[in-house]
Formats: sequence, C-alpha cells, structure tokens
Amino acid sequence: KEEGNLIGMTLDDNIQVSLKVVDSIAVGGLIHFGDEVMGHVAYDHVRMTGQLDYLDVEEWLNALDELSYITDISLDNEIATHVESAVLSIDKLLLYELELEDSRAKITRDDAAWLTSLDSEMLKGEIKVADADNLPIEIRLDRFRIDDSDNGADSLGDGWPFEICLLYTSD
Repeated sequence: KEEGNLIGMTLDDNIQVSLKVVDSIAVGGLIHFGDEVMGHVAYDHVRMTGQLDYLDVEEWLNALDELSYITDISLDNEIATHVESAVLSIDKLLLYELELEDSRAKITRDDAAWLTSLDSEMLKGEIKVADADNLPIEIRLDRFRIDDSDNGADSLGDGWPFEICLLYTSD
C-alpha cells in the first residue's frame, strides 16, 4: 500500500511480530518475546516487549554492526528514529563481563541519547549513551552489590547513590 505494508509473523512460538514497513524500513509496530499473548500494537514507533531467557549485550551489538555491512541504510539512524522502547524481563543478562540474573531492562530514547534502566538484585541504575561519540556515557547507580551476602546492605557502603561518567572513544 502507499502508506506501507503490515507484516505479521510468529517465530518458534517465542517471538511475535507485527510491523509497519515503509520503503523497506520498519517504522512502527511491536516485537514481542516469550509465549505470552502480544498486547495492543500501535504503529507510530517500534516497541519491544516480553521475556528473554538470555541476552548477551556484546553479541547483540556485534550483530547490529555486522548487519550494517550488508545494507546501505544507517541502522543506527533508523533504529534511533523509529524505535521508541524495549521493555524486557531477562533471566540472564550478560553485560560484557557482568552477569545479571532476573533483570528488568527498559531502553528508551531521549532527544539524542539512549536511556537504559536496569534493575536486578545485584545492580539498579540508569545508563545514558549519547548519539554523539564525543559525549561521555553516564552511569547513575542506586545499587551495586558485588558480594553474595544476604545482609540487605549494599556492598560498597552508605554513599549511595553516586554517578560515574565514562568517556568512550573509538580510538
């Protein structure tokens, strides 16, 4: 159709997709993980919801980099333009070398940055990654427990919350 095509599919009973595609680009819809029934679908932006058994952030970012080599479209720009949010429960989240169990992750867009809220027994906080490579990655932690004790106290002391700003460059 002139206003785009609607594509719906189910993969392995664990991924349900309903997307609006215009000029070969997904501009709206829902990608739902898990066997729960997919909720209401709006086609103004792309949203991701559901539950994952496992997610390796580094593998996911590497896969996006690999996809960028086979298309003329800037995936970074298109994802930033069309993806509104990802709200996922993740049984095992591998955040580079840090493994977080029973995590809740929410990823949204701010004007020119990705905002990620993470909540698990070990870590609770927010990470802001700006689109501009010269801006720092901002990390605000409410909790970071590095030991296995069940005493209810944060293992780094009483100075919570605190902020860490990292500057990452591609050099």
